Amino acid sequence: MKTEIIKKTIKVDGVPIKINAELREDYEYKKMRIFLFPQNETIIENLGKRFARPQNTWKKIGKSVLKEFGYSEDTKVSFSQQAGCKCGCSPGLIVNSIQYKTIYVDYTI
Repeated sequence: MKTEIIKKTIKVDGVPIKINAELREDYEYKKMRIFLFPQNETIIENLGKRFARPQNTWKKIGKSVLKEFGYSEDTKVSFSQQAGCKCGCSPGLIVNSIQYKTIYVDYTI
C-alpha cells in the first residue's frame, strides 16, 4: 500500500491551519474520501459534533490538502455525512474524480 504524508501549515481564508495529512491507496471506496479529525477534541466532543461539522471550512481544507498532494485546486469536493458508513457517524468529503485513495487529515486551527 502506497502512502504519502504531509506535515505543514496551510492557510484557509487567511487562517493558519496545521495539518498532518496521510494519502493512502485504498480499495474500500471507489471514490476518494477525505476524513478530517480536529486535534485536541475529546471523545465526548467528537460524538456531540459528529452531525454538526463545519462543511464549508472542511471543503476548503480538503481542497487545500488535495493541492498539497499535487491535485488540482479546482477539484470538486462534496461533504457527506455518510462518507465513512451509512449510519452517519463518519462524516467526510467525497471526491468523485479520483478513485481508490483516502486522505486522513489531523488538523489544528
